[in-house]
Parts: sequence; C-alpha cells; structure tokens
Amino acid sequence: MGIDDWTMANQDFPDPYIVCYFVSDEKVFIGFFHNFTLTHYHFIYDIEKREVVGEIVQTKMDCNKKNFPYKSFYNEDLNEIYLFYRQGQSFIIDAQEPNKYILNKMTDLDVG
Repeated sequence: MGIDDWTMANQDFPDPYIVCYFVSDEKVFIGFFHNFTLTHYHFIYDIEKREVVGEIVQTKMDCNKKNFPYKSFYNEDLNEIYLFYRQGQSFIIDAQEPNKYILNKMTDLDVG
C-alpha cells in the first residue's frame, strides 16, 4: 500500500485501527486509520483472486492521533457499508464503487 509502519496501538484502548466486514462470500471490506498522517483508507478485497477490487480510497481526517475505526456494518438492501470512528466520524460507502462515499461528523446534537 506504500505506507510506513509508524501506526502504533494505543495501550488505553483494546481496539485495533482496522475494521473489516464481508460483503459477499468472496469479498471483504477493509477500513483502517493511519494515525501518523491522520488518513483513513478503505477498499474491497477479493479473497479468491487475492487482490484489491478497484482502487484504495484515502481520506484525510480532521481528528487527532487517538482516533480509529470502531465498527463497520453492511446493508444488503442498499448495498452500503457503514463505518463509525471513535471520535464521531462516520462513512457511508457504496459497496459496488468504494470511491463513492459520504463522510459525516456526528455531534451531541446528532445522537441526542
């Protein structure tokens, strides 16, 4: 992927800086955070072909280095992937075309 190995686990949190979710029997969504550059990455990986499907999407985040993706979910009806970050960012990603996505910032007003 052409990135360094400078991301270090945060000892205060047991969670990794990466999430994954199967979108079919042979394809898995991967999303992770490179905290040194504050950059989010996501892509679809084909397990059978052992290759990335399409492109690897990069998004610069407005956050600090203690952020990380917390959970991801797949909506079969809408063919969308939902990814949530610890510091309130959320992605809605098109599972067919991962370069089509929406990045939102949730606040206390959004979650009640």
